Amino acid sequence: MLGCEICGYRKGYDVWKITRRLFDCGDGGFMTPVADVARSFKMDCPDCSGRHWHTQLSYPHQLHRQQT
Repeated sequence: MLGCEICGYRKGYDVWKITRRLFDCGDGGFMTPVADVARSFKMDCPDCSGRHWHTQLSYPHQLHRQQT
């Protein structure tokens, strides 16, 4: 999940596509922690035009973090 720290905008992304792109660009890869992925996003937030991104894993609502 990619989120804007300013306005709270959130968008889900395919983790495999992101890590593959990081690997292809030489900016990371499959061992890159999810929390570090946000620094590779260069786009502006569609809601507030900010660039203060954070990333985290998202879980289905029926699955609790303790179950992972």
